[in-house]
Amino acid sequence: MIFDDLIVNMGVSLETYILLIIILGSIIFMAVDFRLGIIMMFILSSSFLLILQTFNRNITYYIYTIIISFILLTLSLIISNKKSGGGY
Repeated sequence: MIFDDLIVNMGVSLETYILLIIILGSIIFMAVDFRLGIIMMFILSSSFLLILQTFNRNITYYIYTIIISFILLTLSLIISNKKSGGGY
């Protein structure tokens, strides 16, 4: 009950708390392997985007998170491709 009161009093929506949990979990995975963390953030954000869209909730932050994680994943693949000597 104390946590529920804290959520209500802060005025932060449930979508934002779920997104914060996804980002914190992804940061933990990024500490182990950067690509693994980005992939987890991409997958979890995409799945919660579909869930929240089904319930007609606010999905703006999830779209931003998906785009940012996709850009970071693409950059990490380009960097690793250049290190291995292939590609461009």
